[in-house]
Amino acid sequence: MKKLKLLILALLPLAVNGQVVSPEETSSEGAGTTEVVAGTLGGEEVKSDSTKINIFFGVGLLPTHKLVKQDFVKAPFRVMLGATDAYKGFGIVGTIEWRKAETPYFENDPSVMTDRYFRAIFGPTYSIGPLTVYAQMDLFGPYGFFRSVGNGNDIVGSGRKALGASFDVYKGVNLALDFSSYGGIGVNVAYVLPIGI
Repeated sequence: MKKLKLLILALLPLAVNGQVVSPEETSSEGAGTTEVVAGTLGGEEVKSDSTKINIFFGVGLLPTHKLVKQDFVKAPFRVMLGATDAYKGFGIVGTIEWRKAETPYFENDPSVMTDRYFRAIFGPTYSIGPLTVYAQMDLFGPYGFFRSVGNGNDIVGSGRKALGASFDVYKGVNLALDFSSYGGIGVNVAYVLPIGI
């Protein structure tokens, strides 16, 4: 049955060409068209990178966070969500980190006491084959970029930042590692789901 479908798809361009060109042109042009159709039957491997987006979803921990070392919180949980390879290898990813504090602590500011850790960091990605690299920064946290601009002190850009990479280890299952001077090493397991557009 599969061979019959391939034969029909291979002959279909010949029939269409036969209606608009002379028989001499049909044989030469039809052969080239047949190769193109047969080449596209394989699916994903011949698609242009600009026509597919990969949805990236991961979960993980921050086992070496500074607050963990100071016994304020246990390793914060993480959830990563993004779209990689959206345009010529570039994409975007966001990570949310949270954990209830074991004991209240001061949140980057001697006047602010909190009983939970929470960060949301965002940034661009770039994919090269099975490897995706990314950079993220805190935009909306207490010392995030947008909340610290215009405060008249030196806190602009002092929010959480991370650099990382993920690697496809087996059929869409990725291992992602990143590093931040404040958050330490982030360990994540992710799944990449390709969707066509």
